[in-house]
Amino acid sequence: MMNRRGERKVLSIWLYAMLAAVGLAVIIAVGAFHGADVDAREYEAEVLSERLLDCLIENGFFIDGDIYEICSLNREVFGEEGKYYSQIIFSSGERIEVGNPSFRTDCEIARDSEADKYPKCIWKEETYVSNGFVEKLTILSASNNFGRKVSLQ
Repeated sequence: MMNRRGERKVLSIWLYAMLAAVGLAVIIAVGAFHGADVDAREYEAEVLSERLLDCLIENGFFIDGDIYEICSLNREVFGEEGKYYSQIIFSSGERIEVGNPSFRTDCEIARDSEADKYPKCIWKEETYVSNGFVEKLTILSASNNFGRKVSLQ
C-alpha cells in the first residue's frame, strides 16, 4: 500500500499527454478550416447572371429601364474599379455595361486559356418577346471578388 504514490504520477503524465493531443487536434482543425482557399468567383458570376435575367425578363417579356433600379444593384459595388462586371447584349447589337469594363477583355482571354488570377466569367443566353418579335439576350457576368463579403444590394 505504501508504493501507490508513483501510480498517480504516471497517470497524470497520460492525462497531460491526452490534453496535449486533443489541443493539438483542435488547433490543426481550426487552421485547416481557416487556411482553406475557397474560390466562389464562378458561383458569384452565376448568381449575378441569374439575377439579371430574372429581373430583366419577366414572363418572357423584357422590362426596360435603369438596370440599377430594376435589379436593385448597388452602384458602389459595380463601380469602375469594382470586383464585378456584367454586359447585356441585345440581338440588335445594343449593349449595356455595368461594373469594371476591363473584365470584358479579361473574360475573352480567360475563355481561351487557363488563368487563375483573372475574373471568373459566365455567359448566358435567353430569348424574350419585344414588340411582337422574339429577340435574344446574352449576358456576360464576371466576378473577381477574392474572399470578402460584399452585398450586391
